[in-house]
Amino acid sequence: MIEFQNVSFSYGKEKTLGSLKNISLTIPNGQVVVFCGASGSGKTTMTRLVNGLIPHFFEGSLTGSCRIDGKNNSDIELWQIAAKVGNVFQNPRSQFFNVEVQSEVTFGCENMGFPREECLKRCNEATKQVHIENLIGKSLFELSGGEKQKVACASAAAQGTDIIVLDEPTSNLDARSISDLGEIIGQWKSEGKTVLIAEHRLKWLLPYADRFICFKDGEITADYQTNAFVNLFEDARRDFGLRAITPVVFEPRENVPLDDMIFIEKLSFSYRSQKVLDIEKLEIPMGMTIGVVGENGAGKTTFARCLAGLNKAKGHISFHEDKSLSRKTRLNQIYVVFQDVNHQLFTEDLMEEMLLSMDTEDDNARETAHNVLDRLGLSAMEERHPLSLSGGQKQRAAIGSALVSGRPIIIYDEPTSGLDYGYMTQFAEALQICKEQGVTQLIVSHDPELLNLVCDYCIAIENGKVVWDGPMNEENCGKLTSFFGG
Repeated sequence: MIEFQNVSFSYGKEKTLGSLKNISLTIPNGQVVVFCGASGSGKTTMTRLVNGLIPHFFEGSLTGSCRIDGKNNSDIELWQIAAKVGNVFQNPRSQFFNVEVQSEVTFGCENMGFPREECLKRCNEATKQVHIENLIGKSLFELSGGEKQKVACASAAAQGTDIIVLDEPTSNLDARSISDLGEIIGQWKSEGKTVLIAEHRLKWLLPYADRFICFKDGEITADYQTNAFVNLFEDARRDFGLRAITPVVFEPRENVPLDDMIFIEKLSFSYRSQKVLDIEKLEIPMGMTIGVVGENGAGKTTFARCLAGLNKAKGHISFHEDKSLSRKTRLNQIYVVFQDVNHQLFTEDLMEEMLLSMDTEDDNARETAHNVLDRLGLSAMEERHPLSLSGGQKQRAAIGSALVSGRPIIIYDEPTSGLDYGYMTQFAEALQICKEQGVTQLIVSHDPELLNLVCDYCIAIENGKVVWDGPMNEENCGKLTSFFGG
């Protein structure tokens, strides 16, 4: 049993987003419980109390207690908690200690002192359960974000702990992988494990969850049994910052003007002599918002990196049928918001981060930056260090830097991972403003709600090849609705 007794917590000295206020909650063994609410409402902080990262890693002011089977997590060592609680973090890279998949999946078992034969047995069972047997022997550095998420799930499953905590586990997963993860959680539930999930996307959890606990400003505002949660009105769910629980049906758009185009011919890229991208011919309309979809590992991010000049690919890329553009030219013309934004936050405070992307000779630069931060809900954090922000806040910070960069083309790789409904719609509004300014925007995403809101055109990639592309007409919207499980 997990018991929260009058728990309050704040990071550092200030009352910041993610703080908790006077939480009392009991979770019996064997329940699947979903923590939901807007970004910064306290969901992740709840998971950190259970896995012991608070107070053993994250500093702050803590009162009250979080107890597992009667023992206060504050009074026992972190390794003792790790023997009871397995973890899947929002950014799986932050929990990896090895460079190869099998070594990573067995790492937790080895640290718990299991014999080598037992470690390998558990690894084989876990990788089959998560459907990643084909990744054994691969480097973690060559995996897609979704594949890394699956490896983290396998690592947690292999340890065999009675409690498993997942923080935004579907943020980088495609529809099929989300379905697979749901089956894994169902398996854990049948084994009597307690599963705690902090999540914005909720539809996939309905068959498995026992309770949905809603947070707002660090407080529990509602504790629903699943049947009662399903019967909530859509407006009520959106007030909590929650995503839809019904399938997204894509709506056709007006005809897209196909005047100016990005021309791509014979674009290919190989990794360790294995071809992972092979696009014979593709034309992308400029000034539009283009979705790039496909399953995990299909080659979407590789395509984006090759287009931007970050990967040294073969082939020809040109704008307006001009001569082929060099990698250097494309690097200067295209701004990329990475899937893991920690790699592109450099400065000491958020305002400086914005100015770094701008023409700082502009007298109105600070005002422009402030307005964009305000639109993204970050204006109160202008003096905060970017790396001190939550996952969703970092994502919005990187998006803000892209919006003020002035580049004619922006590529976003999974831009709404960790964003609630409210911030997702704010981001969609910002994309519309950029579109009105003539910016070409490519969105690599598994988020059907976002794609349905903003996209004029779509590119579908499978096994490194474009299998179809075209405007958001009735036929292509039908394909997308089917792809995302509608």
